[in-house]
Amino acid sequence: MNKETIAIIDYKIGNIISIKNGFNLINIDTYVSDNPDEIEKFNKIVLIGVGSFPSAMSNLNSFGFTKLIKNHIKKGGYLLGICVGMQLLMSQGYEFQATKGLDLITGTVDKMDKNRKIKLPHVGWNNFEKKININLFNSIDIESNYYFVHSYSINVNDRQAKTMNFNYSGENYIGAIQKNKIYGFQFHPEKSQEPGLKLLKNFYNL
Repeated sequence: MNKETIAIIDYKIGNIISIKNGFNLINIDTYVSDNPDEIEKFNKIVLIGVGSFPSAMSNLNSFGFTKLIKNHIKKGGYLLGICVGMQLLMSQGYEFQATKGLDLITGTVDKMDKNRKIKLPHVGWNNFEKKININLFNSIDIESNYYFVHSYSINVNDRQAKTMNFNYSGENYIGAIQKNKIYGFQFHPEKSQEPGLKLLKNFYNL
C-alpha cells in the first residue's frame, strides 16, 4: 500500500485541480484516478465534492467507488472527505430527495435553514469554537479561519465520532469530524490559506 502519495478520487464531482494544487503547494505528491482498482493501492484517500448529495452518490456508485471506500476503511486506511465529500460520509442525505450515503458515520445531511430562516448559501470565512476535538487541528491556532461554501450541513448521531462546530447566523453547525481514521471538513482547506494547508499536511503525516 502506497504511504507516500495521497490518492484523490476522480468521480467527476468537484474541483480536482484545486485540491491537487493545494497539496502541490506543500510538496505532497498526489495521484488522481477514476479507477477504483488504482485508488485501492493507497493508504490515504481524499474524497472531494461539490453540487448535490444525490448526484455525488450516484457518481460514486456508478464509478464503483462506494465499495472501494468501505473496503478501504475496513482495511485500516485513512479517508478525508471535503465539502460534499464530508457529507457523503453520513448515513443519509435529504437534498431534493432522501438518498443513502456511505454510512461510515451515523448521521444525516439537511439544509441549514431547516429550523429558521438564514441566508444561504453560507459563503465566507469562519473559525471554530474554542475547543479542539480532532487531532489534525492540534498544531493550529484555534482562532484560524476557514473558507466555507455550502447550504447543507451534517447532523451526527455516532458515539465514536468527534466533531468541531462553527457559528453562522447564531446557530452552531458541524464543520469538521473524525471517526477513527475517517476525517471530514465542510470547508475547503486548499482555499483556507496557511491553516488549511497545514491541515492537509497533518493528514499526510498521520
